[in-house]
Amino acid sequence: RTPSAYAKLTKEIDLARKKSRLSENAQYREAVRLPYLVACCKEGMRLHPSVGMTLPRCVPSGGCVIAGEMFPGGTRVGVNAAVVQRDRRIFGEDADSFVPERWFRKDAARMERYMFAVHNPYPWSSFPQH
Repeated sequence: RTPSAYAKLTKEIDLARKKSRLSENAQYREAVRLPYLVACCKEGMRLHPSVGMTLPRCVPSGGCVIAGEMFPGGTRVGVNAAVVQRDRRIFGEDADSFVPERWFRKDAARMERYMFAVHNPYPWSSFPQH
């Protein structure tokens, strides 16, 4: 859907292959060294988060104000990644658009803090069988 991004990405991949930095069956360790590929992946995950449910958080002791309302410490609150990751105050006026270049901006580290990541510390086999 974004021909300019596709062109930049294929150019980066082709150049990496030409310089023998990317094998025929790309390995993870090779792929993460391609900055535009990584930016495209982040942007895809930002626009289409893999978790559709509200991600719960616990208010720290002492409480905090969220959306103008005070919540006491220990309160369970939650937010949907699709809402946060399209917030124009964080990701810019083009937050609804696929723009991998945003990850090269000087405020990229700030944006990274608002990306939801799900990490399962348990191997797939450790899930109970039903």
